[in-house]
Formats: sequence, structure tokens, C-alpha cells
Amino acid sequence: MIAVAHNLRTVAAVRWPRLNHKGRQREISRHLLPAWSPRRVRSVYNAEPGVSLRAGEADDIKALIGAETETASGREDRLLAQRVAELEARLAAVMAALARDEMAAGGVAQGAAQRGTDGGDGSAPRRRSTD
Repeated sequence: MIAVAHNLRTVAAVRWPRLNHKGRQREISRHLLPAWSPRRVRSVYNAEPGVSLRAGEADDIKALIGAETETASGREDRLLAQRVAELEARLAAVMAALARDEMAAGGVAQGAAQRGTDGGDGSAPRRRSTD
């Protein structure tokens, strides 16, 4: 029973992090487990002595925990897919820039090969005034 109460508290804390326990119990009975009475939600939530789960209640809590886990994993999957798309876009931009640089460097190298390394007139390379 304590494990069930802990699971119920965990789901409520993830869903409503800013509410206190009383607010979380109210939201559970309103939205997540509307078939349960507010008193029943409080008894299970607080793991009060003498409380035992009914057959359908155990299934309700398992479904609730499974849905919360599925929602969290779906959210994580969407964030991961978004991050992968961003990284792929950055990689494409880097690859395009690299290809442009290689094309530019290839054009300079071809021009130098056609002219020769000596300035194109067969004489020794000239010195710049800043050397």
C-alpha cells in the first residue's frame, strides 16, 4: 500500500509541482481519478492504516502511472528529435561552408599551378615591401 501511495504522490508531484498535498489530492480526484471519491483519494494518497485497494483501483493506478510514463517518454522523444534536427541543420551548414572553402581554395591552387610559383614570368619571386 505504501508503494501505491508513493506512486500516486509521484505522479501528482510531476503533474502539479507547485501545489501542496491537499491541492494535489483535489486535482487527482477531479481530473485523474474522477470515479473515486475525494475521501478515497485522500486515504490511498496518505496510505492510511486499514486501507486496502479494491480490484479496479489497482488497475486505475497502474493505468495512471503508465499514461504518465508514456507522456514523459513521448515528450523526451520529441525533444530528442528536435535536437537531432537542429544538429543536422548545423552539420549541413558546416558542410556547405566547407565545400565553398574547398572550391575557393581549389580555384586559387589551379591559378597558381597555371602561373607557376615564380609569378608567371620565369623570374625569381619578387619581395614585398613589407618583408
